[in-house]
Amino acid sequence: MPGKGHGVFAVRRFRPGETVVVGRRVRGLPERTIHSVQTGWNRHVELDRPAVLVNHSCEPNVGIVDNTFDGYDFLALDTIAPGEEITWDNAASEWESIAVPSCLCRSRRCRGASLGYRCLTAAQIAHLGRYTARYLIASPPAPRP
Repeated sequence: MPGKGHGVFAVRRFRPGETVVVGRRVRGLPERTIHSVQTGWNRHVELDRPAVLVNHSCEPNVGIVDNTFDGYDFLALDTIAPGEEITWDNAASEWESIAVPSCLCRSRRCRGASLGYRCLTAAQIAHLGRYTARYLIASPPAPRP
């Protein structure tokens, strides 16, 4: 889709729960950028390729879990077919996001922008479930009603 830039596409079929991409920390950053991911309240990192190229969707086909590489594993939420774009909801790791001020996902759940976890409703947080950065689950502020 025009305007999205790079993306990551499945080269084979993935089953629900299967690891699709392993994101490893390349370097820590002093503050958030449009390409960083947040791994702690005051910690932003750049992930290696292809993880850094996985695009956002408000209705993603992968969720994230913390890994031992100071990054995130991207796990299939549903069956992913060969050729399908791999997408995640970046609000699952970002308390406040600057990366997606205007969403291009066109999904039926599109929020128009991904401004971060702090802007999600309780229902949207519940939808992310366990596929949320550990730091947000461990000590989250109260969600919006």
